[in-house]
Amino acid sequence: MLFRSAGSADTMAWMWWAPTGKLMQIFAGHAQGVTCGCWGLGGKLVVTASDDKSVIVWNPRAGTPQQHIRGLHEGGIVSICAHPDPDTPIVVTGSEDAGAKVVQVETGKVLHSLTGHEESVECLAYSNPLPHSPLLLATGSMDGKVIIWDGKTYDRRVIIKDQVEQGGVVRLKWLPQIGRASCRERV
Repeated sequence: MLFRSAGSADTMAWMWWAPTGKLMQIFAGHAQGVTCGCWGLGGKLVVTASDDKSVIVWNPRAGTPQQHIRGLHEGGIVSICAHPDPDTPIVVTGSEDAGAKVVQVETGKVLHSLTGHEESVECLAYSNPLPHSPLLLATGSMDGKVIIWDGKTYDRRVIIKDQVEQGGVVRLKWLPQIGRASCRERV
């Protein structure tokens, strides 16, 4: 996909056609700043999240909201990622309230609440599993922990504490096809 999008403190998200820089869509509907977003359902949806504790699911062509899911967290939402299966309508949100939620975007139903962090969940990422390998989800937090979850049951698999007292984890990326994650800290 050659689209680029960005959120803003002005409560809107913007989408451009990357090769030319042409503005393609403006998504307006949040009550506070848009902090993060992702493509859902293999690029069929745009999903934005905000300091207003809500997620909006958008039709990217029309720029219209299809679902507005309010009050997901106690604090603002600061991270979001979509399930890697293009037929699975799920996103995971991370919040300043130290929680992460697995949300079905067509219904707005919270499928799982992921707990175990003590500070803001700044980053989330699904793995790129090999055939016959488990799908995993990693959450990273300002508490310095990375928690690995089963991507189907959302049971906690392991807590990695290498960054505790060294700074928060603000970025996660799974290395392609080998099931390992790397992270970047903020001091």
